[in-house]
Amino acid sequence: MGSPIANKTPSTPYKKLGKHWSKGYHTGVDYAVPTGTDVLAVADGKIENASWGSAYGTQLVQKVDGGCCIWHPVGPKS
Repeated sequence: MGSPIANKTPSTPYKKLGKHWSKGYHTGVDYAVPTGTDVLAVADGKIENASWGSAYGTQLVQKVDGGCCIWHPVGPKS
């Protein structure tokens, strides 16, 4: 699976250890980018929702082929 942000490495990688996360590690992959940055689809599908996702921040929810969903956090609430 490719990166949802072109030419950008994650600002917080998956499984980064820390007390900030309920499981003791980060369960996602975050990218610190300015508002308006293009987010690339990492699989074929349709955006089902783009909204404030509480602990997830602002996010896109993409329903992908096969019925599964992928969440794309897109930055802090503005």
